[in-house]
Amino acid sequence: MTEAIIYEEEFEEISEDISRFLPMEINHYIEPICGSMETFINLNLKKQLPFPVLSDPDNSLISIYEYVKVMPEEFYQAMENSYRGRTKGALLALRKRYREIMNQGTMEEAAIYLQINVLNATRSKNLGIFGIFKDTTQGNKKREFPTETEIVEFSRMLQRTAIKRGSYRTVRRELSKNDFIFLNLRKHRSGFYSSDRKIEQTGQFKIFMDDLEMFQKKNIRTIIKFPAKYRLINNIGIHESANLNKIILEKSKSYEIWKNF
Repeated sequence: MTEAIIYEEEFEEISEDISRFLPMEINHYIEPICGSMETFINLNLKKQLPFPVLSDPDNSLISIYEYVKVMPEEFYQAMENSYRGRTKGALLALRKRYREIMNQGTMEEAAIYLQINVLNATRSKNLGIFGIFKDTTQGNKKREFPTETEIVEFSRMLQRTAIKRGSYRTVRRELSKNDFIFLNLRKHRSGFYSSDRKIEQTGQFKIFMDDLEMFQKKNIRTIIKFPAKYRLINNIGIHESANLNKIILEKSKSYEIWKNF
């Protein structure tokens, strides 16, 4: 079994755990750090999530979703036009071109960013941006990148999804009664949380923790998933929060899940 497949099974396991504790009645499904959307996709396939609101601090990532949502066929063509192969040299060429056009917000920039992630996925546990494209991310050399059909299908899923730039501070303004928040914090290679660090740099995670009391009053329910045996930056600990309860998981020992309901 390859590392990529192992990582995919963990994503499916997380989705299964979240699905078990997902409240029956939800006004909006909110994911402040959607990342590759792997958990959202798996959850949405099990049960169509009501009025999803997804955001991420990675503007390049959000640009991909915005283009795919509005212009899937054109985005696929941009991928074909920028394609250089699946070799190490191709990856280096893509990175060079990406540095030349980064932060311009163009479709070419978004298409190259996706390809870089797909190529990186063949060299690590990371499934790349689009975990929905199983054959591409599991190293099938006959599949260089997602097909036009797959991108169009993903675009249909995004039609009923609000996509935002930023993280918790962005979605906080739109919170309403009976919303559900899934906050997925991932461990960075250096030992810090890659997603949490982006939040904590602007104090957004502290705001989230401070809002837990407000969540109870508005019946806003949240589940937080983060790697086991780690604490958050600046000692803002989930373990110490009186407003959170740990979910006992039977299978996984690599991550913990906490909820406020």
